[in-house]
Amino acid sequence: MKKIFLINVVTLCALLGPLQGRDDFQTWQEFNVKFYDSPKLDMYLFGQSRIGEDSSRRQVALINPKLHYAVHPSLTLAMNYTYLDIKSPHCSYTASQHWLEFEANPKIRFRPFDKLDLANRNRLEIRWIESDDRVHYWTRHQISMSTPLKGMGPFKRAFLSEEIFYDYTRNKIAENRFTPLCLRMKLTERTEMDFYAMVQSICDSGERWNHRYVFGVGFRADIGRRGR
Repeated sequence: MKKIFLINVVTLCALLGPLQGRDDFQTWQEFNVKFYDSPKLDMYLFGQSRIGEDSSRRQVALINPKLHYAVHPSLTLAMNYTYLDIKSPHCSYTASQHWLEFEANPKIRFRPFDKLDLANRNRLEIRWIESDDRVHYWTRHQISMSTPLKGMGPFKRAFLSEEIFYDYTRNKIAENRFTPLCLRMKLTERTEMDFYAMVQSICDSGERWNHRYVFGVGFRADIGRRGR
């Protein structure tokens, strides 16, 4: 496990090393609260804000209620709604988006190594942008690895993930998110904190890839009443 952790840190340093002014550094803050918990049905509320390196840069906020249903021990289906608000104060730009999301997430967990889990998430997003009459269709596919940590103080689990976004309006891969390192800290029996570093690569309309270097903090809580 220490070797995997060291590889992630080296990868992160290599990615953040060539950071230049033309690229973007952001901080993301998020929460994920489970407010209903049952053997089949779970309900969550997710929220996130994204801020550039100073207050004049683009700011993003979203809220996302989620409904997850376990149709089988190895398959979970989900339906989510996302409201997203984008603002760029320096040019008075603002935009709002509404996303309807459907997920099919097979819970296939391989253990090729001791205590190393692999997980998969697949999502279809139907996006409506208020300033655009068209409906946009996207898919997202994420694969992640995680492992428990020992001897790392309050940090109890480490994650590594890769996610690609396909835009069917442009018929191309439009975004990639690589998270070389996410550390999860257990606060109480029902609350946790995540700390992660991510490289978000976005292909613009000119076919150029722009990179955002993200440091994120997430709060996770289970406050849901237990269902049957």
